[in-house]
Amino acid sequence: MREFLEKFYEHGFDVQKKFQKMADNPIYYNRELLFRLLQDNKDTKIGQKYDFASIKTVEEYQKRVPISTYADYEDAILRMTENGETNILTSYPIMLYAKSSGTSGCPKCIPSTVEHAKVIKNYLCNLKYKLIGDKLGKDCFDGKCLLAVEKLLTKLPCGILYGPISSMMFEAFGENYEDYLTSPKEIVEFDGKSDLVYLTARFAMQEVDLTEIVATFSTRILDVFRYINKNSQLLIHDIETGTIDECIKILPKTKDALLKKIKPMPQRAEELRDVFDNTDDICLAKKIWPRLAYVQTIGTSSFKSYMDKLKTYIGDTDIFYVGLMASEGIFTYPLDINSTKAVPCPDFMFYEFLPAGTNNTEEIVTIDNLEIGKEYEIITTNLSGFYRYRMGDVVRVSGMYKNTPILEFVHRINYNVSIFGEKTGEDMFNDAIAAVEKKLGIDIVDYSAFEDKESEKSRYGLFVEIGDNSRKVTKEQLTRALDLELCSCNSSYKKCRESKMLSIINLTYLQPETYILLNEMLLYRGFSTAQIKPPHILTEEFKYNFLKALRRP
Repeated sequence: MREFLEKFYEHGFDVQKKFQKMADNPIYYNRELLFRLLQDNKDTKIGQKYDFASIKTVEEYQKRVPISTYADYEDAILRMTENGETNILTSYPIMLYAKSSGTSGCPKCIPSTVEHAKVIKNYLCNLKYKLIGDKLGKDCFDGKCLLAVEKLLTKLPCGILYGPISSMMFEAFGENYEDYLTSPKEIVEFDGKSDLVYLTARFAMQEVDLTEIVATFSTRILDVFRYINKNSQLLIHDIETGTIDECIKILPKTKDALLKKIKPMPQRAEELRDVFDNTDDICLAKKIWPRLAYVQTIGTSSFKSYMDKLKTYIGDTDIFYVGLMASEGIFTYPLDINSTKAVPCPDFMFYEFLPAGTNNTEEIVTIDNLEIGKEYEIITTNLSGFYRYRMGDVVRVSGMYKNTPILEFVHRINYNVSIFGEKTGEDMFNDAIAAVEKKLGIDIVDYSAFEDKESEKSRYGLFVEIGDNSRKVTKEQLTRALDLELCSCNSSYKKCRESKMLSIINLTYLQPETYILLNEMLLYRGFSTAQIKPPHILTEEFKYNFLKALRRP
């Protein structure tokens, strides 16, 4: 059994006990956190500006400190990262500046403090392995992990590292993380120019005792399985001969380093060949890795369609659905294994909620005044120096766990296509795509929606990569079906279509593996797979141009 996982499990007893206790009275612990943050940061520049020291109630805090966005912190963060200034936003030592995924624009630079890291470790290491050990048994602690996350870090002028927040997990694993992961150091510390999907798949497949698969987004795991299914013979040949095929894009120095770590594995190759000669892709994961215990990935509704497709490969393998997370912190945490129900973490951030569809700050409520069935935008005060920060994430209260609301992610504000104010969001496109797949019996690998500004007509554009089984459906059939489903999902879109304000969508087919190529391009530009989300709403011109260049004839 791996010693550090056993330690996580043991520390998880206290975290679990506190988590359950907080669920009985979340506002008590949430207020307690707020006043600790105000006290600890009263002598910072921002603490002096708003006189944190004299704030005694939540109401006082709300009246004195205004709602903020990232733009309000940019100048301070520039001074912190470029000049090394301290005690501006937070008194806590900063251990990393987290690079956000940039879903709604350019990536942000988010301070991540020592206090922030402690709570992340409590939830994503200690409590997680307590749940895993209790539910699935501690035998899975002695296997290996396919971790589809890279350690992409650069050093800022202030001397502090900058990169994805997921890189912090390597600190928890310690110096010997190579013994725990299927990917060698050369893959984890990715060079940005090699074929990452091949390398991840090849080194995972040669490992017999794999017990866990972990990725920030399920899209990443799905890409790996699709690649394995399509390129099994290439992978098996390389495992058998102890090589990396000449067709694989890889830097010479990376290839040389990896070749020193591999050897021919004819027996493992024979086992894998037998798997692919006698099976299809149904439950493929357990056939490759019989000891696979669970898969971990984000479980918000944005990724539901990908999880449905992933289950073709993983079958009934248990899933640890991480809740709503971002560089700013953990917003919700799952209640159990195989459950997408998740609740706020009262000791991680102070929560406020603005009813969706309004900008009236007088309507903001705290965690104890949420109503089941209603949608709210989250406003957070966190452990890294953001106060009353408006992120743009909207959640729905779907129920209660003890006295704590169960929150379900709905969408991001302004992450939609809107020509006449009809606001067709990612969640609506997801529902329409899923309905069409089911109705027509096809596989849509991925899509990207945008306002078709190159057309004289007012209409949506939609890039679509379809699976091999989708050739039987014509483009006209798919276009009509998608248009009908969008009308069903968004009544405002339907009115625009009926009034002829909007023309029918302009559907463009993409070449096979376009989205894998897009991901590789983003990796080359310095992004981590932990930051690369499906570009369902195109907000960046370079992504639009990339996809446009890969249109299928």
